[in-house]
Amino acid sequence: MKGKVWIPFYIYIGTFSEKFHFSQKLSYNDCVQILIARYSGFCEGVERAYQIALEQTKTGQPVFMLGNLVHNTQVIEKLKSLNVKTVKSVAEIPAGSKGTLLISAHGVSPQVYEEAKGLGLGIIDTTCAWVKKAQRIAEESNEEDRTVIIVGDKGHAEVKGLVGWAGGRAQVIENIKDMDKIGGGKVSVIAQTTQAEEHFKKIVAAIRNKTKDVKEFNTICGATSKRQNAAVELAKKVDLILVIGDKMSANTKRLSELCSQTGTATHQIQTVAELDSTWLKGKTKIGLTAGASTPDWVVQEVVAKLGPAQKEKKCWFKALAIIILLCALLGRAQASVLQHVRYGDYKDKLRAVFDFDGSFGYETEGTKDKIVISLKDVDAAANIENYIELNDLVVRHFEIQKETNGLKVTIPLLASIEYTVFPLDNPPRLVVDFGREFLNIVSEGTVADGVELLSAKKGLAAGQINASILKVDLNKVEVKPALAKKTKPNIFQSFIDIITPWRQGTISRDFFLDKVVNIVNDHNAVAGINGTYFAPDGQPLGSLMIDQELVSFPIYDRTAFFLDQENQPYIDNISITSSFKLASGIRYTISGINQSRGSSDSIMYTPVWGETTKTNTQGLEIVVKKEKIVGINVSNSIIPDDGYVLSINGPGVETLAENVKVGDNINTSIRVIPYSTSPQSIINLISGGPRLIKKGRVYISKYQEQFKSDIAKGRAARTALGITKNRDLLLITVDGLPKKNKNTKENIGVTLEELSNLLLSLGAVEAMNLDGGSSATMVVNGRTINKPTAGFQRRISNALILKRL
Repeated sequence: MKGKVWIPFYIYIGTFSEKFHFSQKLSYNDCVQILIARYSGFCEGVERAYQIALEQTKTGQPVFMLGNLVHNTQVIEKLKSLNVKTVKSVAEIPAGSKGTLLISAHGVSPQVYEEAKGLGLGIIDTTCAWVKKAQRIAEESNEEDRTVIIVGDKGHAEVKGLVGWAGGRAQVIENIKDMDKIGGGKVSVIAQTTQAEEHFKKIVAAIRNKTKDVKEFNTICGATSKRQNAAVELAKKVDLILVIGDKMSANTKRLSELCSQTGTATHQIQTVAELDSTWLKGKTKIGLTAGASTPDWVVQEVVAKLGPAQKEKKCWFKALAIIILLCALLGRAQASVLQHVRYGDYKDKLRAVFDFDGSFGYETEGTKDKIVISLKDVDAAANIENYIELNDLVVRHFEIQKETNGLKVTIPLLASIEYTVFPLDNPPRLVVDFGREFLNIVSEGTVADGVELLSAKKGLAAGQINASILKVDLNKVEVKPALAKKTKPNIFQSFIDIITPWRQGTISRDFFLDKVVNIVNDHNAVAGINGTYFAPDGQPLGSLMIDQELVSFPIYDRTAFFLDQENQPYIDNISITSSFKLASGIRYTISGINQSRGSSDSIMYTPVWGETTKTNTQGLEIVVKKEKIVGINVSNSIIPDDGYVLSINGPGVETLAENVKVGDNINTSIRVIPYSTSPQSIINLISGGPRLIKKGRVYISKYQEQFKSDIAKGRAARTALGITKNRDLLLITVDGLPKKNKNTKENIGVTLEELSNLLLSLGAVEAMNLDGGSSATMVVNGRTINKPTAGFQRRISNALILKRL
């Protein structure tokens, strides 16, 4: 990247863009006047996108562009000549492709973005900042259950993306004629960023006449408004105005319409080849403006062509050449001085600013590991140090070295991030913006046959996410839930017993608490993570099945992970139907398993619960072995090792007592029913929730499954699992904020949404959340892999373990 800033004159040599901060009058003596609009050509967002694309072509890796970078044929052809391949959809990119995928300045829907993540390519999002603002508003409005009305062109890429951010329920209004589509209810109105201000206001006024609850968000780009106003202002002063820009450019088309409405002769041209000399006859003042997607070289070609169009015009063109030459001489007359280096932490970026006392030139070379900026004809002030320490998550320091013809600034990068380098004037300075988003995934090696350990660092605006991942080949490893075994009670458990002595007769002492490392070792496993939620006494809260033995019932039919007899993995919501049928034909519903019996419950107790049922005398209990009734008691029955006890209380107990006797056959049925999958049989199962990914897309069921805010919202340490397209299993823990240092940005925890996106990046097509917070733990070969928030492993009820086949 090269740049040059000439301070003595307000003319930007290089990019014909918004650096034109005035109406430049290029006329002398009796020359025909040629006036250029105050704001014209590439806007800052387009310039940034274009420069990023050019930088990527220098890496030697394939570069794909999702949609046209900008709506300009010349730019598209230029990038094509540099081997940038433009694709209309993610599906056009061959599987297994390497390189970088660029998201265009118009942006894409979240669905398309997630599809792109699944390719495994490096993704650079060049979406314009104003478009991102509109996307955020659309997303937030949809979450507030508001209909999003977009004032814009239905077929435009930006608008299509906005419809996706609005959850697919948006309505697009192009003009007043479309107002029939608008109904009542709550609406949010946003604009395509290149719309005309007056047009947007008219539409909003019409909407307010149809419904009362209207939120108006003017998302028209500030640069667009300035460009349109400057073009109209200029059109009123000239005899002819030429609008330079591609026919498919919406903002250029809008410029042409606005200029034409002034009554001045207006012509839109794509290139100099479309310039008609007959338009110029008799004209003494000619105006030029250009759309935001029009590159400088196209405008310069038109300016050059206007020179020989009429004899009088040659004089201003020569004068312009003299000005340029004079600027060059003045710019090189004396080396400028780098006076200060400043940096600041913004919400979504780190910004460094290099302050100069005069004009300067610069060149930029960048790789994924560092940025090198060569400052031409620049000296360093005495206060500028050779080594400037930042201690940021993406940049630790700058190195500044003197060279023969200037300075060299080397900026090592701690992660592969997006960055932009651009000059500013008044006062002269060079700005470097470092993005905060990155994803580095590193293999830590094979820990067992079929088990690979990975680490991931993901950068966000808020800080860094650190994750540990086990990638499991289920053809080589057995995965199953495991319960903690009996150990000496800890201080917490003893305290519970002291303050709630009335519970001791009802609490099962066969549900225990222990550290993940001990659960893994007790079951001769090679690795494991914490499992589902649990009560303080160790009872699992949600479904658990181990080797086809059901341990606990589901809560709110929450999401579960299960494996069939072929060790094939599934993630689905589950429900359970259960009942027992007496010899008399009377059927009773079983309301739970291995849990305290309430006043109107029918509970099944298995040996997992303990030696006895620990129930009161207000019910009836049927002891069953091999589908025969072997005992009938009132309470606290002994649970046979090869059977179970049915404990019933509430209405119907007397009738039950009259219809049951020892020796009778009894038929007990328990069916685990997945919502949408159909395994032949389920061997092992563990529930959790909420669901994170469904069929390759983010799907967070936190509200459907009635999770409270401590799980549903905010950042935390978390544990989750996912299934890849190849049916491999991903087990992941994400570190949270350590209790001893909650101000750090190196371990910020993760939201459910961020966790879902991370799992998508790892290749998951199905995923679910497990218990997290201080429970989040991963153990491999006896070693704790993650960093538990408390600084040590918490005692938990159950784990998901990996055993060699």
